[in-house]
Amino acid sequence: MSRTIFFLSLFMLAVLDELPGEVPFNAMGEMAGEVRTHSAILQTRLTAVPERDAQGEVKGAAGWACFEVSPVENFDGSWFTSWRRALPENDYYIKELVGGLAAGTRYFYRVHIGAQPGQSGRVGPRRTFATAPEPGSLRNVTFAVVTSHRYQNLDHPQGFESYAALSRLRPDFIILTGDNVYYDSDQPVAVDLETCHLHWHRIYSLPRLVSFFGLVPGYWMKDDHDYRFDDADPYMPAREGGSPDDLLGRRIFLEQVPVPEKTYRTVCWGAGLQVWFPEGRDFRSPNDLPDSPAKTMWGVEQRRWLEQS
Repeated sequence: MSRTIFFLSLFMLAVLDELPGEVPFNAMGEMAGEVRTHSAILQTRLTAVPERDAQGEVKGAAGWACFEVSPVENFDGSWFTSWRRALPENDYYIKELVGGLAAGTRYFYRVHIGAQPGQSGRVGPRRTFATAPEPGSLRNVTFAVVTSHRYQNLDHPQGFESYAALSRLRPDFIILTGDNVYYDSDQPVAVDLETCHLHWHRIYSLPRLVSFFGLVPGYWMKDDHDYRFDDADPYMPAREGGSPDDLLGRRIFLEQVPVPEKTYRTVCWGAGLQVWFPEGRDFRSPNDLPDSPAKTMWGVEQRRWLEQS
């Protein structure tokens, strides 16, 4: 009898796991990152609620999602990426590297969300990005560079005033050069996975930023405050009271924004513009190491790549 009950329990658990649940939301919007001539990374995060709470936190939710992509604004002739499952171990993010795109072309995309794969129960708003032109072509390019999303300096409840201005400029892309959040000085100080997540959620759920990144693709870099703490290197012990360690700092950055695993890279926008994104934290020598030719911020491999590229 006990064995029968055991197998019946397993069967019921399997059935419950397949039953449709509530369809999640996408309160943090969508982002396009690492736009190249023929590819881009699309990202969304599934949430249990349609908007942020008073503290700026947005609770995540398990579910399924895919992206619909089209070169036409009304999505005629669109195609769909594979359905992906959002899970707590990746903070409920869905990311997709979309390839086979045409150079110098504007694309439109939107997220489809379901409680089960293939069952679209919610469709997100239309977002857009443009691919980089062919390397040999010469064209005008407008881009923006920002840094230091310090939450305590928030100058409008909907998001920083600078993003309202940038939305009117409508650049081809934006470069975020680090300090996307401030683990060590914005309250509460980040000491673990949960508090690190809060810092990212409350910045990138701001309505102005959600709107902006739905229109403009980005290239993200990390620095010290969004990695561990001020002037941190991989070897420093935790600060008094706690702080992210090196592995956690690297992991969360890769999780929260649409970037490749190798965070130093370069991109060309036609024949007139090439941009390099060095990695200034992962390969650093300890800050207190005596100065010598062996002391490095970039590491041997990255320096060789920079010289060659």
